[in-house]
Amino acid sequence: MKRNFKFIFGLLLLVSVLSVLSIPTFSSTIKEKENNDNIANANSIPLCNTVQGASQTSDDCDYFKVDVANNGYLKLTFNHEYIDSGDYWKIALYKFENGTKEVYSYRGRANEISTETPPIGVDAGTYYIEVYGNYNRELVNIVYNLTIDYEQTEFFESALNDDINGAKDIVFGNTYSGFSQISSDSDYFKLIIPENGYIDILFEHNYINDSGDKWKIILYKFDNKLTEVYTLNCPANQVSTPSPQIGLDAGTYYLNIFGNYDSSLVNEVYGLTINYEQTEFYENTFNNDINGVKSIVFGEVYSGFSQSSTDSDYFKFEISQDSYLNLNFRHEFIDENNDCWKIIVYKFDNKLNEIYRIKCLTKEVSTTSDIVQLEAGTYYVEIYSNYESSVVGVMYNLTVNYTTFADVAPDSWYNNAINYAVNKSLMNGVGDGTNFNPDGPMTRAMVVTVLYRLEGSPSVSSNQPFTDLNADWYADAVAWAYESGVVTGTSSTTFSPDGNVTREQLATILYRYAAYKGYNTSVSADLNVFPDGGNVSSWAKTALSWANGIGLITGASKNGSVILDPQGEASRAQVATILMRFCEKY
Repeated sequence: MKRNFKFIFGLLLLVSVLSVLSIPTFSSTIKEKENNDNIANANSIPLCNTVQGASQTSDDCDYFKVDVANNGYLKLTFNHEYIDSGDYWKIALYKFENGTKEVYSYRGRANEISTETPPIGVDAGTYYIEVYGNYNRELVNIVYNLTIDYEQTEFFESALNDDINGAKDIVFGNTYSGFSQISSDSDYFKLIIPENGYIDILFEHNYINDSGDKWKIILYKFDNKLTEVYTLNCPANQVSTPSPQIGLDAGTYYLNIFGNYDSSLVNEVYGLTINYEQTEFYENTFNNDINGVKSIVFGEVYSGFSQSSTDSDYFKFEISQDSYLNLNFRHEFIDENNDCWKIIVYKFDNKLNEIYRIKCLTKEVSTTSDIVQLEAGTYYVEIYSNYESSVVGVMYNLTVNYTTFADVAPDSWYNNAINYAVNKSLMNGVGDGTNFNPDGPMTRAMVVTVLYRLEGSPSVSSNQPFTDLNADWYADAVAWAYESGVVTGTSSTTFSPDGNVTREQLATILYRYAAYKGYNTSVSADLNVFPDGGNVSSWAKTALSWANGIGLITGASKNGSVILDPQGEASRAQVATILMRFCEKY
């Protein structure tokens, strides 16, 4: 892409130099043909020619027509003899497409014998040029020469793109040329991000011997209004200015390029290239302070990087009750013995109060924090590099895990399922509520109570035949389960509420509950793929085949083999996991 830009720039520079060296001439191979005072009678002029004309009256307009076969640049040069007056001609360029639309206009003053436009980017099509005086008889019969130069080019700036209504659509990977036509000119480009991902911007221009930031590029997201996302300052003496990767949500964006109100930038050609990469995880460049912080979903992975040695990234999470938390920080291997990243956890109470800090070594690609107990509240996580340039642009992944129970590791395989079951009010902790007992057994009374809560705890009658119900907390749940046909008891008069539920019993209860709800229970799996598939009780085969077929109950690892373990007791962690799968399935 850089070669394309240099080629385009060289051609434009050559055209500019030749135009400066040219001497105005009043001879022409083409003369104006009257009456060309409207578009219908416009004189057709071949490109790269000079036409000679004059205003017949003080309000005379002259129209000329050019056909442009390919995208490129037009440049108009207007010459006339010197007139000691401040009055002027106006030269306007229109495109014809089901009507005329002004593309560019400029004024040629009477006491300036030669004026010219910068290169004007145009699409292929038909264009009209209008020349008229300022209703002044001083200009009547003053001969002028209008030279129309043309250069075909693949990339060009459209002079219409000075606001978002005329913004030029970006094709990722292409290079676009542009320039400031006046010191206060802005150029707008439009880009559509189809999926979440990264873009990077490359801005190129000719060397200017000035140490200041001459150009500014502002990226906006458009959502009924323009919201600034990122700003890139481009020094005059730096011919190539790349941005870091900029994480963006899918959506519509605009890029505004403008000079620093400096006349030295007028007609300085630049090249703009934008590349895009779709990615599931990306850093949002708003999050370099707590005002632009990114909210965390526990257990999800968030990617980021330091855009400079002093860059900080902020993330936010909230917990509604006292909880336990740990963080995992991963990055690629860097062959250095440094503490290059630091992670600080703050609690927010009108100000940030540091409560925990960890260091991440360059050689350790994964760092997991201790389990930290936190009170309910709002928290921020800050990640920053240790002022080390070696980690600038190095991608990291951050995962924040939490649990509400002291005996559940935040990064355990069952933590998310336990949090899900607790947040849905399906399961609770044990004892005083600080522990969950994930490896403990699940009783039959516990299972029907969970399903009763899932059903919304409906009203029940007391017509159940069981004589071994010794606690009130599960009585309504057992009655509902019996009335709905979800359970039948271990005999005609016993329910065995304290009996530990097995995996095949759990499958049978869930199968009956799914049938009670009217869910599809026709799916089945071949249980013989498990070495103990033949051990399933006859009354549980249909239910367990269904539960395995839809992914509720999968194999269990024991002694190096994956078995079905139908008579094995279902732990509380297993039940929470199976319940989450059931709820997500239906």
